[in-house]
Amino acid sequence: MADSDNTQHTTGERTPLPTSIIPVETAVPVFIGYTERRGKNGAPLPVQKIRAVEISHPQKISSMADYEEYFGKAPVANINVTIKESRDYLLDHIVNRTIEITDTISSLHKLYYHLQMYFANGGGSCFIISVGDFSKPQVEADHLLAGIDMATQCEDVTLLVCPQVEDLDAAGAAKVYQTMLYQAGEWGNRFAILDCFDNRDAFRVRDNVGSEYLNYGAVYHPYLKTTLPVLSPDSSIRISYTLNGKLKTEINQVEDLSADLKKTVESEIKQFTVVLPPSSAIAGAYVHNDATKKVWTAPADIVLYEVISPTIGMDEKGQALHIADTFSGKSINVIRQIPNKGPVVIGARTLAGNDNIWRYISMRRTVTMIEFSLRRCMKAFSREPNNVKTWVRIQLLVEKFLMSFWYKGVLQGATPEHAYLVKIGVGESMDEHDINEGRMILEVGIAMILPSDFMVLKIVQRMQKD
Repeated sequence: MADSDNTQHTTGERTPLPTSIIPVETAVPVFIGYTERRGKNGAPLPVQKIRAVEISHPQKISSMADYEEYFGKAPVANINVTIKESRDYLLDHIVNRTIEITDTISSLHKLYYHLQMYFANGGGSCFIISVGDFSKPQVEADHLLAGIDMATQCEDVTLLVCPQVEDLDAAGAAKVYQTMLYQAGEWGNRFAILDCFDNRDAFRVRDNVGSEYLNYGAVYHPYLKTTLPVLSPDSSIRISYTLNGKLKTEINQVEDLSADLKKTVESEIKQFTVVLPPSSAIAGAYVHNDATKKVWTAPADIVLYEVISPTIGMDEKGQALHIADTFSGKSINVIRQIPNKGPVVIGARTLAGNDNIWRYISMRRTVTMIEFSLRRCMKAFSREPNNVKTWVRIQLLVEKFLMSFWYKGVLQGATPEHAYLVKIGVGESMDEHDINEGRMILEVGIAMILPSDFMVLKIVQRMQKD
């Protein structure tokens, strides 16, 4: 584990020492992508050039109203309606009619919809990093990579979400996936939620996520047909109307149609909704799951809201092929349409599916929460004397903190002694050389799986001098 040596020197009165250890936040996402604008009218968000791209600083929001205030909406989509009719004039009867609707909306323009899905599925406060506006011709991997780099400037973030990968090629997606996993693993306090860049062949993601820090991320499939209507006023709808094989050039808008056909077309358009990769909805589900069932509960068997259906149906055999890949271990969690329930998240595995400890999302995120809660506690004592009095105080706090998890059944063991151990002090976790070098070291063992098998966390706090 990395040292906790990034404590800032302060002046003035000291902050009161903690009387208990409060668990750190576990579900604070950052969404990285393209937005209509960056800032309120007359008050643009600060930007920073990263990888030769101007990236906005992370902006915290708590609702769609906040998002619209800072980042605008999605652009109006151009909807094309193709109508083909065959009519028997003698009987004044429609023999056949087909209506086909398509749009031109690209993933570049979908972050607004992604945030709608996030909040609809239980999302709360989160951060937005804008990597560009809609003047760009397409999603570019370098822009997303720069946005991921910007996320390192926001210490509160615990979930990385980059939902606009659907237009990237394999090479670009690989860079995004691996950069997200690398940051999550290096920082240790965040987790990456990934989409498959190729919805038609989810297995391709396994070749592109790399082999490093796989326990710090999870991938989900397939894309979702949502209930979210495409933003499209009548002025953006174009009609192509063919009657008995002849294109009627005088009809090109909804208003040009007959009353009954206009009603039919408008009804069809209302059924035309946005298709999205699932990561934003999954992020909302994580937030809701952590708030209601806690982080140590698997984020699975969760019904997603504002979803009509997954874009690809899957049976139990297909589910098994995605989730349990014994060769690579790179699990792909799936969303299935379950009778009488709806679209349900199946699977709660990290990409490290062959790792006996880290294969489950709840295990990875729970250990992260415990470790960084302890780090924050240690940091609060960085200006205290590195002596027995301080060590005893920390030990009591840590034992009380871990005891609460044992009572909740998070730590396994018949007694607290079987569930955790805490070491701090000379001869326990450090020696005189550590003290002379200004290091206070805490060692904590926790039994997450087997009562007799401790996972050891070592936290090194650099001590400050007045």
